[in-house]
Amino acid sequence: MKKKSQKIKNKPIKDTPVKNRLLFAFYALFIVCFGFIVFNAAFANISYPKTALIYTALPLIILLLAANEILSRFEISDKNYRIILIVFSVVMFISEFILGLVLRHDTWFDIGAIHKGAAEWVKTGTFAGYYEYFNQFPNNLGSMTFLYIFFKAADIVGIKDFYAVSVFITCIMLTLMMVLSSLICKKAGGTTKGIFILFLFGISPQFWFMGGAVYTDALSMLFPVLVLWLYQRSKEQNGKKRIYTYLLMGLAAAIGALIKFTVVIVVIAVAIDMCFFEKPKELLTALVCVAGVFAIIFTSFNGYIYSKHLDKEMNDKLMRPHIHWVMMGLKGDGRYNAEDYRFTDSFRDLKEKKEKDSEEVARRIKKLGAPGIFKLVCAKTAIDFGDGTYGISDFLNIQPSNKTSLHDWVLYDGKNYDKYSTYATALHIVLMFGMIMGILLMLINKTYKENKMLVPYLALIGIWLFLMGWETNRRYFSNFAPMIFISVSLVAHNFRSLFKSRTSNTVKK
Repeated sequence: MKKKSQKIKNKPIKDTPVKNRLLFAFYALFIVCFGFIVFNAAFANISYPKTALIYTALPLIILLLAANEILSRFEISDKNYRIILIVFSVVMFISEFILGLVLRHDTWFDIGAIHKGAAEWVKTGTFAGYYEYFNQFPNNLGSMTFLYIFFKAADIVGIKDFYAVSVFITCIMLTLMMVLSSLICKKAGGTTKGIFILFLFGISPQFWFMGGAVYTDALSMLFPVLVLWLYQRSKEQNGKKRIYTYLLMGLAAAIGALIKFTVVIVVIAVAIDMCFFEKPKELLTALVCVAGVFAIIFTSFNGYIYSKHLDKEMNDKLMRPHIHWVMMGLKGDGRYNAEDYRFTDSFRDLKEKKEKDSEEVARRIKKLGAPGIFKLVCAKTAIDFGDGTYGISDFLNIQPSNKTSLHDWVLYDGKNYDKYSTYATALHIVLMFGMIMGILLMLINKTYKENKMLVPYLALIGIWLFLMGWETNRRYFSNFAPMIFISVSLVAHNFRSLFKSRTSNTVKK
């Protein structure tokens, strides 16, 4: 009787005409928003010639359609799926790690602070040499502390090559991200989808090289996927198990947000998804668990850092308010500019900086007007979502330890960089386009009610909206890139309706 009552208690809310209309409206809005994104990424992107992108994209579209169709015709058992997943994981991890070591490079500025600050912390017990930096950029304290934990563990067992340690940990996390992405797709739509997404990761070169680009983007990429995977698991659980999973979601979200705060967007996406598919009481339980763990970790972390290392008074003088990056995102095409840093730093404390930056934001918005803001959004979208390399060469380009034939592909001045970047960007745009078309077919075929997972789509809309109000940078969306892979894999089966329609028409004739 107890088990039966638990199942009734946790049963998802039923479909209603209002909910179905809202789902339809959301998917339609998603098509419009990402249609806008794809158009700007492909045609307003000054970094890549349109002709090269189109010629590269066309064979990729054929390849992906063929792969999806071929995989769909095979019944792959769970046992064979597990074998494929294990082999893929081992090959991907070893390849990423070796390539990361080959692409060894120095670190400076932000990336230097988190790497060298963590190393100094291990060697001296403090990162005093970087106190000034972290008072200015406390958002990077989480990633430095994350690296410090693994550097310290390596140091205890006698490993001193901290660069290799950072690459090793990053490659493990990236591989785990791909594994969880595959498991999410398998759970949502069977082994075919689970293998299809592995194929997508396998033909995406940026993931092969990312192990050597150890910064907040790569370090946080696992956590949105981990939160989504835990949420998916919670839907099949009851009682205490479900509570424990919610607590783990809070832990994953908090660690991810300490590294890169945009991870919070996926938590918001989960909450909205629960409004659609779970009862209010379940939503409240999840929010209490996640928010509770989140608050404990952030409070404990900041309490330790500011009691043992950094000074709050100095932090107040040197730190820039979040509105600074909003302000910077409203000038030119929204990218970094030193002039705005000098403007913010000219004021004496955090309160005055907030006031002056807020006034400047209002002034810039008024000056731009509606036409100017629309033009700026187009430019920011093209830059933020228009580079399939995810900007990892920003790091690989920092004083490489050696030059190999591989560097000819991944460094900006490499003779083959244009080929690599054009291919990666064309594939990136094709995946976004495929995601849009898959959802459109889902609406046309009226199968959208069967898709009970809004989180990837909500998260992608969320990161786009956030970036439209933030500093422009081609790297900033990259920790949500796996959501594109998950989303396109979840809707790829809709393309089979095109082949079935053509086949059935041929048979009738």
